[in-house]
Amino acid sequence: MSYDKASDRFGAAASTRQSPAVEAVKLTAAMVSDTADLATYAKALRIWNGTATALTVMATPLAAASDLAAAAVPITIPAGSVGYEPISVRRIWATGSTGLSAALSAGTAEVLLLIA
Repeated sequence: MSYDKASDRFGAAASTRQSPAVEAVKLTAAMVSDTADLATYAKALRIWNGTATALTVMATPLAAASDLAAAAVPITIPAGSVGYEPISVRRIWATGSTGLSAALSAGTAEVLLLIA
């Protein structure tokens, strides 16, 4: 699926926001997909990893020219830490994301999609 401007609420606005956490959507395991983009693109990610091992989140940047997994970038969050990634994304991949779906389902990790 290529870039869909209708899913990008701020497509015509500046790429940075003064308060990126005004609105956030909690990522669920069901939203992690190799075939579908997020319903609303994220302007940034906040990832909490409460597991005993590092988590890797594979994400397709907003303006990536390709829909293939090869265009995804890895975001690694060490065990027991919180990371804030100022990267706009349109897809979170199951393939290549290590431990993510299980941790989301178990409640030992949380990914907030900052959409405003």
